[in-house]
Formats: sequence, C-alpha cells, structure tokens
Amino acid sequence: MKQIDLIKLGFERVDQTPESSGSDGPWHYYCKDVGEICFLSSESDTDEAKKDKWSVNILESNVIFHKMSELKTVIALLEKNKI
Repeated sequence: MKQIDLIKLGFERVDQTPESSGSDGPWHYYCKDVGEICFLSSESDTDEAKKDKWSVNILESNVIFHKMSELKTVIALLEKNKI
C-alpha cells in the first residue's frame, strides 16, 4: 500500500517529534477509526514505509493488511454496518 492510498481511504496523519516520542528524528503514522475499531499504519521510519510499502493493522489484534483492496473492502463493510 502506498501513503496516498491511506489518504484516499480517509486515514489521518499523526506527526511525532523526537521530543514527544523519544526517537532520533521526526516520524509519522496514519490512523482511522470505524466505530470502535482503530486502524493504524506502520510508522514512517520503518524500512518498508520508506519504500512506500505501508501496512495497516487493527489495534490490539494480530490482523495486518498489506493490500489496499482488502483494507478498503473491510473498511467499507464496517462503515456500512456500524450502529
């Protein structure tokens, strides 16, 4: 998945500074909530993200998405059926 794919799916960018995160440099990730389900992208400082190959997981689970088409389908189903 590319960074632009996350933006098109409605993910919001969250920027982190070295001061707030204790890291060596600034970095960012993307998040999207659907109901009570939180989707989080990989962090911008990972090797894969640097190659514009982002992944997304569901918070507090071991579910991870690598393909935009699959993530888009799951998000659409959840949004359609949320209360």
